[in-house]
Amino acid sequence: MSEIKEFFNRRAIDRNLETGKNPILEYEQAVRSRMVIRMLDPMSNEAILDVGCGNGGDLILLRREGCT
Repeated sequence: MSEIKEFFNRRAIDRNLETGKNPILEYEQAVRSRMVIRMLDPMSNEAILDVGCGNGGDLILLRREGCT
């Protein structure tokens, strides 16, 4: 079980380091985040819990939408 946790921890760190340097990852993140926002259709002041948020990219967009 610890091997799985370590794999995902390393991958999250690697992805964060690659963000801003890899245009393909930037594009993928932007497209996925727009889809998440569209599917959630968040309301202003709505509380949203993001479990397993990875690099937190969607949380930034949700905050801009007025979510807490």
